[in-house]
Amino acid sequence: MARCSKNQIPDINAALFSEDVLRVLLGRLTCYEATRLAATCSALLHLVEQFRKQKGVHKPRMIVCSSRNNKLVELDWFTAETLHTGSISPSFSRASSRGRWSTGIALSPYDHDLYVCQYGSKADGIAQLHGRSLRYKRMFARSIKAPEGIVIAHYSVYVMSAEGYLTRLSLDGQQLSCTPLCLERPGAPALVPWGLALGPDNILYTSVDHSYESRSYTEPPRAEGSSDIARHGSVMQVRLTATGGVAGEPQHLTCGGLVRPSGLCFTEDAVLLVTSMDGKIYQFALTGPHVLCQELQLDCPLRTLAAAAAASTFQRVLVLDKDKLETSVEILKQPSLRFDTICEEARRHRSVPQGLQVHALLPGGGGTIEKLLPGFYEQCSRSGAVCTAADFDVGKQIRMSFGTQQMTAVRVPEGYRLLLATRMLFERCARARLLEQYPNVQFCSSCKVAEILYDDSRRSVKGVRLASGEEILAAFVVDTSGGRSQAVINFIQDKSGEKVETVKYDVGLSYYTRFFKVPDRELRLPERDRMHITMCAPRAPVSDGGMVFRMEGDMYQALVSRMNKEKCGPSLDDFLGMLKSLPDLDSYNVLQGAEPIGPSIDYLGAQGTQRQFYERIQNWPEN
Repeated sequence: MARCSKNQIPDINAALFSEDVLRVLLGRLTCYEATRLAATCSALLHLVEQFRKQKGVHKPRMIVCSSRNNKLVELDWFTAETLHTGSISPSFSRASSRGRWSTGIALSPYDHDLYVCQYGSKADGIAQLHGRSLRYKRMFARSIKAPEGIVIAHYSVYVMSAEGYLTRLSLDGQQLSCTPLCLERPGAPALVPWGLALGPDNILYTSVDHSYESRSYTEPPRAEGSSDIARHGSVMQVRLTATGGVAGEPQHLTCGGLVRPSGLCFTEDAVLLVTSMDGKIYQFALTGPHVLCQELQLDCPLRTLAAAAAASTFQRVLVLDKDKLETSVEILKQPSLRFDTICEEARRHRSVPQGLQVHALLPGGGGTIEKLLPGFYEQCSRSGAVCTAADFDVGKQIRMSFGTQQMTAVRVPEGYRLLLATRMLFERCARARLLEQYPNVQFCSSCKVAEILYDDSRRSVKGVRLASGEEILAAFVVDTSGGRSQAVINFIQDKSGEKVETVKYDVGLSYYTRFFKVPDRELRLPERDRMHITMCAPRAPVSDGGMVFRMEGDMYQALVSRMNKEKCGPSLDDFLGMLKSLPDLDSYNVLQGAEPIGPSIDYLGAQGTQRQFYERIQNWPEN
């Protein structure tokens, strides 16, 4: 570039800038630098003001705070070169840095100064530094214990403390108010807030998590009695009045799912970003979307798990079920459920297939549910589910044979846990944990979904219509009713213009279930000596099978199956006669002395099954 003298510099008022060129120039300047430049001429000031209304025009400032060496460093957004450095506290020494943390940072839009929260080693307080040079000015608000987040708004400094107090200070450091926030839920562990951010909706946002003790708080918290990472962190809202005062109690935006969250900030598009110690950054929209889950029709409490997965992201989750559900957490958490209670639950909740059948929950599936709904295992055990001991004997507690061939003992991995209970107990316990941990989840009983709705463009789902005719709109719709959902089939056929091909397969299988009271002699045995499962599986030329499970309420469930045969008689003698006719007599022997409870339950629907060939649809809907 040629050098020119002062007399050769053209008048800036006569210079012409295209909008593209001006955008490039402003993109290399911070908002502060662009403001100073605009002050040089009125024409440039007008253009800068016009561009300032657009998003993402100016170069952001990037200031990094280091607790270890008491430093603030401003880096160039494009080159990462160091522009300015400053000390948070002039009295810093490496000996005093142990246990001292910088927990929050905010740039004031009023005096353009930088404010930093200091926590620990008798250094609690707010450091104020010059916004441009990062030169230290003063330390104030030393009476605030454990400050964990800071926001500048309403010409005030808001500071969130780990003790649950939101303090409001004037810019000159005078305390205006100190509001205790009710962060705990009844019966839940104490919550500790970390971080603070102001949303475009004039609401303060803070992240909270269970209080925990650790030798190193740079490591994520662990679940009690486990090496798994605890996911109890969530985000809460604190509403402000028009004058900046606190309005009402804080509300949960999300409930659970985050790991020790602490850093919060908003993008220009009003998306909240939250750091989590699982190494991820989570995004939350503030438009208040709903998530809708249809009634359950398949294995495992999919509806409940889908709601749990969505509850940590969406502000409100609405679960629709065509049956009448129990939603009282106190009732759902009743310990040692009686058999008649489970039967009544199954009668009311008919949309859960095989609700009274005992299911074995293996560690893979159980561990996944435990991550989504912490405390699920414990709740199942309290409700009466049979949980194998950590060192259970496969050859003694689980006896399996295939025809006349007995399965040999199998070494069980250390810590392997097996849960045995009816489908209804698992469903009930999952619902209890979901409602207790996620207040933003709401169940709507007796709501049958008739069809899925889409917008005028017929390209996006917008909600559902109930059988009653009521329409419910949602930002996101989840159908957990499985591939045979008639609403899904109708939706795909309507949008694709093609018919979903359906084929029925006749498998010729029927099975019948009876319940028995566990004999006293069995209850007197140590837990590791009690029989959990006996099974004699069909193997050619034998086509009959049978099994016995231990279940909640000190009960046995016995099951017999037949392939391509007539329905067996409902009498108890016929039922026991089938068990006795099997090549392996373990299932028959374990019922000796057991008291039968109730009639036989026949499952004939398994004689045939259907498959929908969705993959054969040529014009698959885009959304």
